[in-house]
Amino acid sequence: MTLAETIKPAIEAMVCPVHDIHPIVQVFGDEFQVISCCSVFQKECTEEIEAMLTQLNRTLTWSVI
Repeated sequence: MTLAETIKPAIEAMVCPVHDIHPIVQVFGDEFQVISCCSVFQKECTEEIEAMLTQLNRTLTWSVI
């Protein structure tokens, strides 16, 4: 399972607390594009992606050691 296969569904499951709308996540190679209803939710989704990437990279690093 790739990082994108792990992250994409998790982000698409998020719901904007203001507009009650799910984001759309597109993956292009190793880049994510998030389409959301507002800039506040866009930022929240982006921060969540960054946190997940950091956590998954730490997990992968620990698996290698």
